[in-house]
Amino acid sequence: DAQLVRMGKDASAIIHSIDPDAQVLSPSYHVWTLSNFFDPYIAAGGAATFQIVNFHMRGNGPDNVTPESFLGTYASIEADLVKNKLNTMPLWDSEHGIKADESLPDLDEQAGYVAKEVALRAGVGLQRQYVYAWDDATSPVGLQGNEAGTAWDTIAGWLIGHSISPCTVTSGTVYTCNVDDGQIVWDSAQSCSTSSGCTTSNYTYPSQYTFQTNLYGTKTALSGKTVPIGYKPIFLTSK
Repeated sequence: DAQLVRMGKDASAIIHSIDPDAQVLSPSYHVWTLSNFFDPYIAAGGAATFQIVNFHMRGNGPDNVTPESFLGTYASIEADLVKNKLNTMPLWDSEHGIKADESLPDLDEQAGYVAKEVALRAGVGLQRQYVYAWDDATSPVGLQGNEAGTAWDTIAGWLIGHSISPCTVTSGTVYTCNVDDGQIVWDSAQSCSTSSGCTTSNYTYPSQYTFQTNLYGTKTALSGKTVPIGYKPIFLTSK
């Protein structure tokens, strides 16, 4: 830790001698290394070496295939930052996404995974988040040119230039994220399969909404009082 802090101080000094306005990130720890890596680094004087707190906020082990586990990850990191008096610094997620050795074979499921990861992080107000990885050729890691990449673009269109409230469980396994012009909603209990398609449940949507848009950009009118929701988020809007 002492050596790493010294390296951080040297790097920060060199960078700021070239550009005084540059912002240096902390080392990119994971939530499961808070106590044995991040905290000792801060205790050794590491907070003086960065201006932005940087974590890889993917889930720990099997939790990584469950996007909703991010909320627990984020809560643990926030509590630790409060403990270390770093909670006023900007916080970035510099890596999240599915890994090549994790089972997520269905293309619709990959699209839903990406969309939920993005919405959950936007909801807590992370200033930046980076997916791993856009142009990786290893399935299901890479997003470029497939359904997951389309979903990334679609949900970015729902969020950029808008405000979003934290995603919360509103009933059972139904998650909603209120945006200033609509609502993102999904049911975490549902699933997608290449052999049987995607399962759904019926969601009683707020009466002000009249349209739904799916992750591939298809917009359709709502009818009745309920709408089918599944693993893949949809976006409800009034126009």
